Amino acid sequence: MKTRKGDSKINYVVYNFRKNASLNIDVVPIAERLLTEKSKVQTTAPHRTNFYRIICFEKGEPVHTVDFEKIRIKSPAVLFVHKDKIHKFDKEAAHDGKVLVFTDDFFFRTDGDRNFLRNAQILNQSDTPILLSNVDENLRLLFDQIEREIKQEEQLFKSEVLHHLLNALLYSAERIASIEYPKSFNQTANAMLVNSFLEAVEENYKNRLSIEKYAALLSVTVNKLNSALGDIKGKTGKQIVTERLLLEAKRLLVYSDLNAKEIGYELGFDEPTNFIKFIKKNIKQTPLEFQEANR
Repeated sequence: MKTRKGDSKINYVVYNFRKNASLNIDVVPIAERLLTEKSKVQTTAPHRTNFYRIICFEKGEPVHTVDFEKIRIKSPAVLFVHKDKIHKFDKEAAHDGKVLVFTDDFFFRTDGDRNFLRNAQILNQSDTPILLSNVDENLRLLFDQIEREIKQEEQLFKSEVLHHLLNALLYSAERIASIEYPKSFNQTANAMLVNSFLEAVEENYKNRLSIEKYAALLSVTVNKLNSALGDIKGKTGKQIVTERLLLEAKRLLVYSDLNAKEIGYELGFDEPTNFIKFIKKNIKQTPLEFQEANR
C-alpha cells in the first residue's frame, strides 16, 4: 500500500493490487500482512482508501475505529467499510482475519451494479458501518471461493467468475443485515425519501444548502421531508446536514494539514469566525482544542 493526498488533503491509502489480482479485487490477511511491524504503522493510523473493505474478523476482540466511532468487535464478525470512510485497525488487541478489498472499476459493470452499491445498506457511507455478528456458512463459503479464485492462475472468465461471486456475497450479506438491522431496511416511501435526501446531502453539504433547498431538490415540502426523517432517523433535516458538515470538519481538523481558516473556506464558511462558532457550538471546543485532543 502507498499513501497519497486526497482532494481535501486527507491521506488516502492506495492499494497496490498484486499481479495475480490485477482485476482490482483481493483478499488480504490481517495479521500476516496488515498488522506486521512494517505495515501496522500505516494501517493502525487513520486513513481513507480508494477501495471498499469487507473485514472478516476471525479471532480476537479488537476495537476498530471508523470516523471517530469506536466499534467493538467480537469475532467472528464481518464489518463493511465504505471507501470514503476514515478507519484504522486496533494496534493493541491481538486479532486476525481477512479483508476483501475491491474498487468501483471492478464492480461497476452495469447500471444495476452501480445502483445496488449506491443503495446497499451494508456499504452506506452516510450511516454507522454495518457489523454482522451472524456470519453464516454461506457467507464464509463465498468469501473462501473468492479467495481461491483470486489465487488461481489467469484463466478464461476469471473476472466474470469473481464478479459473480462478489455479487452473491454482497446480496447475501445485505439479506443477513436486513434481519440484524430491520429498521435500516424499511422500504416505505418515507425510507426512500430519506435515502434520496442522504444522497443529496452527500453531494451538496459543502454548498451549505438550506433545508428548503433540499426539499425543493427532492420535490417535496419541508414538512414532508422532516416528517420522513423523524420517522426513519429520529432527526430533523437540519440535524443531519449539521452532522455531515461537522464530520467533515473533524476529519479535516485532525487528518489534514489545513488550518482552521482554510478548513472553514473549504466547507463553505464565508468568515473564519463563523466556522469557529460552528465548531464551538457543536462540540463545545475550539478547532485548536479539538485538534490537540485528537491528534
